[in-house]
Amino acid sequence: MRRISEIEKSIPEIEWVANNDIDPRVRRIAEESILVIREAMQTPKEVAQMREEVDKLKTMNLELVQKVDKLEQELK
Repeated sequence: MRRISEIEKSIPEIEWVANNDIDPRVRRIAEESILVIREAMQTPKEVAQMREEVDKLKTMNLELVQKVDKLEQELK
């Protein structure tokens, strides 16, 4: 993810090229590049759902570990 944020930092420079270069082909490619970068930065809905499910599983796992620890302490 760090790599995307590094690329994201280049958007203002690419926008400058898109607005100021004398060659229309270069301007068009710069504009398309900005769109591709912005699309890549968006998190797909499925990924967000998976992260949410993983967080729930982590919480459940922690609760189970704590219960097991408590039972072990009671048995000693």
